Amino acid sequence: MSNAPYVFFSIIIPVYNKELSVSRAIDSVLRQSHDNFELILVDDGSTDNSWSSCAQFDDHRIKRIQQSNQGVAIARNRGASEASGDYLCFLDADDRLEPDFLQQIIQLITLKPGAALYCCRYQLVGQHGETMLAKSTFAEDFAGEVPDFFSAYRHNRFFIHTSGTVIGKHMFWQVGGFPAGVKIGEDIYLWMQLALKGAVMHCSKPAATVFQDAENRTIHVVNQSLAWHSVVFLRDRRWTNGLTHRQIQLVDRFVWYNTSIAALGALRFGRKAVTRGYVKLLWRRYPLTASALLLASYFPATVFASLKLLRDRLTSATMGRPDA
Repeated sequence: MSNAPYVFFSIIIPVYNKELSVSRAIDSVLRQSHDNFELILVDDGSTDNSWSSCAQFDDHRIKRIQQSNQGVAIARNRGASEASGDYLCFLDADDRLEPDFLQQIIQLITLKPGAALYCCRYQLVGQHGETMLAKSTFAEDFAGEVPDFFSAYRHNRFFIHTSGTVIGKHMFWQVGGFPAGVKIGEDIYLWMQLALKGAVMHCSKPAATVFQDAENRTIHVVNQSLAWHSVVFLRDRRWTNGLTHRQIQLVDRFVWYNTSIAALGALRFGRKAVTRGYVKLLWRRYPLTASALLLASYFPATVFASLKLLRDRLTSATMGRPDA
């Protein structure tokens, strides 16, 4: 890629009680075909042997940081504050990058160096080891600017994940980084803020793998609290200041859809109180949706677990590797 810019990445892995899986994440970074990067490991007060798992790798590009437990958002921000690169990649400790991930991001940066967000499609390994990849509305060889991030995210499962995104460091701090102390929805909130600031670049070739079968998954706390982006964008309308009518419409539609899905997801785990919290957020602007969700909260969790299983079977395909 003769016209490709020189790019130095800072890859940040927040680590909290991931002794069994963090080695896989680190190894996937060290195997990147593009080797101009630093790897910043932020141990967020782990109580297992995560630190020992991180220490077994001897590579001059690795920087290790330990701090008291403060949550994933602060851990990521701490890594970003220590970063030397102009581009930040946030990889979860239980996930994996494919060897050409950074090379694919460079392709996107070459097309638009000043974009707000760069992301690659990802594949999912389920709790029983099954590999899933949903069909995309983009061509399989698509690599370029997404015309409408909010619609693309709404219509494409496995479109974006924290482990498959890269953000320019200047842009990251311009929107304030990850919201401190937030455990769920902090990533979507950040992506939304970035998408409202500038272009989103996307590559359809899967370049990251997200594992649901790893230890200490966030999914165990996801449905115990309300997603931050839903709270912020539904509680008041101050975020609309300076936006066009079209932008507001796109955000509203996305938040309505995403919040509804989150409310149903909470029911799958029997978290009826969380669903009713979403009902309160939705009630003023979307009373019909709120009423339907309130009614749904009286159904048993098994109904929604079965619907989730059916959805996975209908919308995903089993694959060996992204390039298979």
